[in-house]
Amino acid sequence: MAYSACKNETVKVTVKDEVATILLDRTEKCNALNEEMIAELTEAFIQAEADKKARVIVLRGKGKDFCAGADVNWMAAAKERSKKENHNDAMKLANLMAIIANTRTPVVSVLQGHVYGGAVGLAACSDIVLGDRTTVFCLSETRLGLIPAVIGPYVVQSLGIRQAKRYMLLATPFNIADALEQGLVHELYDQGKADEALEATVRKLLRNGPEALARVKDFIRNYEVEVNDKAGADLIAEIRVSKEAEEGMAAFLEKRQPAWAPKYKELKEEKET
Repeated sequence: MAYSACKNETVKVTVKDEVATILLDRTEKCNALNEEMIAELTEAFIQAEADKKARVIVLRGKGKDFCAGADVNWMAAAKERSKKENHNDAMKLANLMAIIANTRTPVVSVLQGHVYGGAVGLAACSDIVLGDRTTVFCLSETRLGLIPAVIGPYVVQSLGIRQAKRYMLLATPFNIADALEQGLVHELYDQGKADEALEATVRKLLRNGPEALARVKDFIRNYEVEVNDKAGADLIAEIRVSKEAEEGMAAFLEKRQPAWAPKYKELKEEKET
């Protein structure tokens, strides 16, 4: 079945055997987030949380990549929007992250391929995260003259302050081994064995009392980093329309170095999406 409020254009939802599966389905853009996908994801999580038949929520990405972060063309258009419009945009993403993080239903994310930018936030908001050896993470915002203001609190919760600072400042990719060591990912599954790994995790969750699981999440929330959605949205709305962000986006789309980058020949660009 599909939830009625979802248009099912970028996100597909199915409910079977007490599991609601939310599938990112924008493979032509590596499942990159745009305004439409954020809206559909928000509706999907709201309805999955309200669905009495769903005792576990699973988040997956169709194709070779889980999610390549924010759609750069959508982000580049930020310079044409007012600060208020950019603030409203950022609040929609902040609202999505808060909804995922605050569900009382366990959320399991299954990762593969690129997990960049906002997608790291999706993983950080999840309760249990599985990934295979193809999974590559990157908090790449500073390369574009931006910062991960909206997803930042959840990333700090997952990685801790020291490691979150490191990855945000360097903006370089890190692999599944690093993600496992730092706690962003909980379990490594063999490539091609995602369904088996997910089934084992879901089976363990379903054998536990549903109200007990919800109360565990309520209890742990008392010890989490405080999230100020408005402050994060204010900050990113300001930075999106800055000259530095404009140059960073233009450089990315034009496949060139931004003005602030070193010009020496040895500089090698990491693959970004």
